[in-house]
Amino acid sequence: MRIRSIFAALIVMVCSVLGQEFKEVKTAQDVVDNYMLSIGGESAIRNVESVFMKGTIESPQGDGTIEVYLSKLYLFMDVVTPQFQLKQALDFKSKKGWVKLGDKVTDMKEEEIVKNLERSESSMWGNFLDAGKKGITYELLQNENYNDIEVYVVDIKKDGNTITTSYFNTKNFNKLKEMKDGTTTEYSDFRKVGSSGVYMAHKLITALSDVTTTEIEFNTKFDKKLLKKPIVEVK
Repeated sequence: MRIRSIFAALIVMVCSVLGQEFKEVKTAQDVVDNYMLSIGGESAIRNVESVFMKGTIESPQGDGTIEVYLSKLYLFMDVVTPQFQLKQALDFKSKKGWVKLGDKVTDMKEEEIVKNLERSESSMWGNFLDAGKKGITYELLQNENYNDIEVYVVDIKKDGNTITTSYFNTKNFNKLKEMKDGTTTEYSDFRKVGSSGVYMAHKLITALSDVTTTEIEFNTKFDKKLLKKPIVEVK
């Protein structure tokens, strides 16, 4: 589903802080370490247990809204566009969930929920925290030029296969672009989230649409009522 790529991109809209003292880059790990420092540091990132986001979607077909809550326990997504309306709610612990597309509500299979959990953990900085334990490695490629900015190019690999290619500003280590599953996402408008010390991008651009995040909160309480499956009247 197209909206999944937008959702994944929303969760990884992390950026950097100007003025940090970064280590000299000799390896891909150096780039990753500087990136982690730039977004607030490992300690601050580990304190983020949930992410709530609200924003607008702009596309040639019309504008819409998106709302996402993500933690290791729950996922809730509500998307409204001129083309479709989608809601999704997952309880990762009980491995139960549903998706509502238009007027149709479908229970999600356990294997689908497990895949969503893996995708969510990867999105929440999972490719950069405890990477070695997850079999994740990094490869530093040739530097490139992106919008007149020199960038480090890093392949993120698992089991020897590239799962993501990320592009980092060589000066401040903002993650400006990411390529994953054939989809390219560009990031900008980097700002700190509340008093967390963690920075995220508030603007992303994909081939399908532009997403502007109007609200981001960390560690908010999840309303479990959102897990209740909608009842659709049979006409």
